[in-house]
Parts: sequence; structure tokens; C-alpha cells
Amino acid sequence: MMMHVGMKSLCSKFRVDHGLSGTWKEGSNIIEAREVPFAYIWSPALVPKPLDWGTHIDVVGFSELEGSGFSGPPPADIDAWIKKEPRKIPIFIGFGSCVLPNVRKVGETIYDAAKMANVRVIIQQGWAGLGKDLKGLQGVSFVNGAKGPDGGVTADELDLKANDFCLVIGRVAHSWLFEKVAGVVHHGGAGTTYAGLKAARPTLIAPFFGDQPFWGQMVNNAGAGPKPTAVESWRAKTLAEAFLSMFTKEQKKAALLISKAFKRENGAREAVRIFHEKMLIGQLECDLLQTDVARYYVPNWRLKLGIKGFVIMRKHQPEWHKILMGKVHRYKTCDWNLATMSSMGEEVKQLDLSQAVTSKEVEVALRNLKAIMDARGQNHHSKDLLDVIHPDPRIRL
Repeated sequence: MMMHVGMKSLCSKFRVDHGLSGTWKEGSNIIEAREVPFAYIWSPALVPKPLDWGTHIDVVGFSELEGSGFSGPPPADIDAWIKKEPRKIPIFIGFGSCVLPNVRKVGETIYDAAKMANVRVIIQQGWAGLGKDLKGLQGVSFVNGAKGPDGGVTADELDLKANDFCLVIGRVAHSWLFEKVAGVVHHGGAGTTYAGLKAARPTLIAPFFGDQPFWGQMVNNAGAGPKPTAVESWRAKTLAEAFLSMFTKEQKKAALLISKAFKRENGAREAVRIFHEKMLIGQLECDLLQTDVARYYVPNWRLKLGIKGFVIMRKHQPEWHKILMGKVHRYKTCDWNLATMSSMGEEVKQLDLSQAVTSKEVEVALRNLKAIMDARGQNHHSKDLLDVIHPDPRIRL
């Protein structure tokens, strides 16, 4: 619905430019109404497919492009800071491109909560510059390149001997960093959620919009993280409690189980397999012209026809084909409730015959029509011929 509202005018213009009506019956409900095959790219280990979803919907697993995203070399200073206290592995906190309502207050809440819980934290600044206002506070260090309160880049080298518990950093590859920390706190984007759980890290999600509250709740339902809480609701005491919960055996075990499931899956391969399985090329094509997409079904003729195929049958119907047309219905490529069989939809009463066709297309269409009629006649008279005639009469021509 949200996509339809935002892109309605573009969709209408596209349809008009391609000779279609500017509006259509299903509108925002078109995916559901036509049961278009749909694959959700998340792990069934985290969110199993609901039992009431149709067979045209699949959950294939997360898809990851190896080497994608920020892939700079592992920063030696951050690595050294993490390793200097091996018994106090830090928690990562970062919100990427999200805009924070009060970046100073959020940074101070993280600082107070970490101090209260006696844990170390790594704050990634992101677009909002989270943590920049902590410059100068006791126990806070900045890596070379992180931004300070004035927006300028810090040039000082990281002092690894400093008695600190909070490190403010810039861009770092999550695929590397998440393997080094004890837990992750982020906005709940699908990709970041996947990265954190794949690394087997308990995850606290502070959602902002869209699908982020959903991911926060799913992680919490799986036992792999605290209850999701928006940054506006953060308080030092409750955030400190959430930090400490991420070190419990229960959350660690749940995150590890999900990580193992992720690593067994191959979302990209499963997505490609489902794509080809649900494509059903033979059911997409017009019976008379394989290059024409089937749009109509004529019950009297038992033919599925594209726009050109239909025009040819109306304007060039041969004398030997004397069957009356009768009603014309919208063709449904696949009815997933009927074991992927095609079916027909509502009757179509306004039919456009203005589509131009070439003499070659007419020749091919009528030849295929003759082959189909011959095959039906042969099937009616002799069952023995079924074994030697290709099921698609066009192929045997």
C-alpha cells in the first residue's frame, strides 16, 4: 500500500505510455489479488513462514554478496583497543544513516549506561555523528579520523594505555567488527540484523521506522536480544540492564543457534531456485505466439492469448475454425491453490483490437492454431498417439 501511494502517478503514466488504462482494478492489492510469486529474503530459522501464507509465497533465507559493503582493511588501532582487555569484550553501538532526535542526549545516555554496567562500548558515529559530544569526558577515547564536537576530524593517535571504557570510531566493516564484540546495538535494518546474528552476537534493536520494529521483535522473540526500545525511550538504568543481559548464557546460546542456522542456509541460491520454479514459462506464453505474453483466456476456444494473438483471432480467424468466441476472461498465469495450474479470472468486456500485427505473425499464429486443433482431434480419436506427439504441438511442427 505504501509503495502504491508513493508511486501511483508513475505507475499510471507507465501504463498510459504502454497503451493501457491509467488505473487498474487491483491497485495496491495487485500482488495479493493476482497471487504473484513472492520470496521473502530472510531466514526461516529466525522468522518461519506462517502457516496461513499461500504456496505462492516462500521464505528463502538471507542473501549476502561476498565482498559487498565497506571493505577497508581491519583498523589496527581498534583491534588493539579491543584486545587490551580480553576479559571485557566491548558492545558495539551504531545507527548507520539514521537521524537521531537528540544526538548529544543519546551519546550521554550510552556513556552513563556503560559506566553504570561496567562494560566497554564502541560507538560508531554514523551520519548523525553519535558520540562526538563525549570528547573530553573521562574514560572516552577517539580513534584517528573520528569527528569531534565541532565536526572536525580527530587527528590524535589512540592512546592504548589510557584508562578508558568508551571508544568512538568512524567507518568500519561490520563483517569484521561484529566478530570482535560481545553484542551489537543498532537500528534494526535487515542487513545489519543479519550481520549481527550471523556473527552470533546478542542484539539490541532501537527501531526508527519501517520494518525495524519487526526485526527488533523477532530477535527478542528468538531470545537473542533484549526487548527492542527506541532511543527516545532510553534511560541509563534500563540501558545498562540491557547491556548486561547481552552477556547472559541464554542470549548467547540463542544467538549462536541462529548463527549456525544462517550458515547452513544459502539464501541467494534458494532465491534463484524459487525464481525458476515459479516462473512457469510455458504458462506465460500465448498459445499462438510464443513471444506474446498471455493476457486473455477464451473458454470456447480453450486458448490463452496475448494481445496480438487475440487480435489475430478476431481479424484473421480462418474459415475452418468455426467455433464462436463467446466470453473472454482475464488469464491467470497460475493459481497456486490449484497446484500451480493456470486459471481464468473475471470476464473482460472492453477489448482493444488496435494492436498492429505483421503478416508473418499472422502466418505463425494460424499455423500454431492448426497444430493445436489437430492435436486435440488426434487425442480425441486415438490414445496411442499421446506417446509420440510432443505435449506442446508448436514444438513438433
